[in-house]
Amino acid sequence: MKMKNKDIVITGLQSWDIPIGSNAIDIAKEFAKDNRVLYVNSPLDTMTILRNKPTPETKQRMDVLKKRKNPLRKVGENLWVLDFPFSVWSVNGLPDGFLFDVFNKRNNRKMYRYVRKVMQELDFSNPIHFIDNDIYRSFYAKEYLKPSLSVYYRRDNLQPFAYWKKHVARLEPALIEKVTWWFVIPRSWPDSLPNSTRKVMMWARGLTCRLMILHIALMCLLK
Repeated sequence: MKMKNKDIVITGLQSWDIPIGSNAIDIAKEFAKDNRVLYVNSPLDTMTILRNKPTPETKQRMDVLKKRKNPLRKVGENLWVLDFPFSVWSVNGLPDGFLFDVFNKRNNRKMYRYVRKVMQELDFSNPIHFIDNDIYRSFYAKEYLKPSLSVYYRRDNLQPFAYWKKHVARLEPALIEKVTWWFVIPRSWPDSLPNSTRKVMMWARGLTCRLMILHIALMCLLK
């Protein structure tokens, strides 16, 4: 079984321009063999721009911000990469709860309105949204993209890390409740995630991208 002729939007934590190998990029390339794929690089936030010097991972996005390069680039026959021509608010340092949610939702709205505009230019319709471990900036994507199917790939457990733990413990279970299906590595399943196996597919490191795509093809049939 193959999944063919679908329009797929991928959002995640890993930039397309990361200088090392990337599981998310491998998945995007595998999807693109038989489907059209829009890989969305995470937008730069204000604090990243102010504090950090450009790196190989951020240089392309900085050039797009400064209008030196186009936001959309075609990197394969069925594969495009999108960089946002704007920055977003830095929200991670905000207190968890109402204030964080207000600004995070504003960021999401700004991002996905632009993604929808680009999707229209590419004539994408009824997309599958594949979320690669991106909790904050994909949290409201379902409301704005209105995908035919949404899949959350929990590649890593972010909850123990200092940068993430303030908000992830609350947001990740809520994101899981929103999506159609999600993948999880069994040994990284913390107590704070839903105990039900509804909508979940167990995953193990080392399994091929092709097998993951087979699972998603089955999801399309079961939906």
